[in-house]
Amino acid sequence: MKGARQVNPMSTIFVGGKVPRHLRHDTADNAAGLTGFLALLVLLTACGEGTPGEQSTTTEGAVAPSTASSVPTDQTATTGVTAVPGPAIFTEDTPTGRYTMRLGDSSLLRLPPTVPWPEAEGSSVEMIEVAYFTDPGYQEWELAAIGEGETSIVVELDTGPLTWTLVVIG
Repeated sequence: MKGARQVNPMSTIFVGGKVPRHLRHDTADNAAGLTGFLALLVLLTACGEGTPGEQSTTTEGAVAPSTASSVPTDQTATTGVTAVPGPAIFTEDTPTGRYTMRLGDSSLLRLPPTVPWPEAEGSSVEMIEVAYFTDPGYQEWELAAIGEGETSIVVELDTGPLTWTLVVIG
């Protein structure tokens, strides 16, 4: 039809033929919003407190394993016995011995699914079971240093007991 007026299909839905602002696709507004969001994200990541070597948290709020490099290797002054920094993950291949942890840090204990549950003897380390939605093929616990002192983790293997003594220092 010659001279027919073309009608925006969106204008027939809204009173007065105007599309509300929040439904319009204005790239300038989207760019300003994205720029503000990115600036806030950079600001928040740059303002982290603490010093290198301290524990961090994951996005789910779980405590990430600490790195043992920040713990001095000789703790004879505080414990009377030499202890070495503990690994981030204890497994059945980790040698029996004395390991240090800083108060507030954590490590993981990862064992095959056939090994009986380990026992914690002491009150300086809390053993927290890690639950997974899908089976990873192993059992896992978080070893959280909650107070100064010593805690022994005992695992009964077919070859005999495996014991790690965790010395928590402040």
